[in-house]
Amino acid sequence: MSDAEYNFTLRARRLLVLAQAEAGRLNHDAVTAEHLLLALTRLGEGVATDVLRKMAVNLQALRVNVENQLGGGSAQRAVGRSPHSPQTSTVLALAEEERIRLNHSYLGTEHILLGMLRAGDSIALRVLTEVGVETEKARAEIVSLLES
Repeated sequence: MSDAEYNFTLRARRLLVLAQAEAGRLNHDAVTAEHLLLALTRLGEGVATDVLRKMAVNLQALRVNVENQLGGGSAQRAVGRSPHSPQTSTVLALAEEERIRLNHSYLGTEHILLGMLRAGDSIALRVLTEVGVETEKARAEIVSLLES
């Protein structure tokens, strides 16, 4: 499923653009879950970042942790838009499942966060888990935040 098939919020679209920028900044050839997480910390607004803050996650420290574990890519990389890695495609597919599970008509940053938490082994998942973010806790916080 391509990005165009999802009903992304403007903030979620911006998140994807920022993830592209993060991949480029780090000279990586594909956008991964880690770039999505870096983009989330850079975006600094939206339900997902509100949930992380509510769960006492320091976004700047999270960003530094991801960057330290991720490292830079090769000095040479293709110019232009980086493709999504298979992992990112999985994150977005799981985000769509979360959108349906929560009965939302849109796909927002909160769904992408939940997709990251469910996508399997990645640096992004490890870092989120290390700071105490779990899928069910995050889902409960999202529901609570959206209901208030």
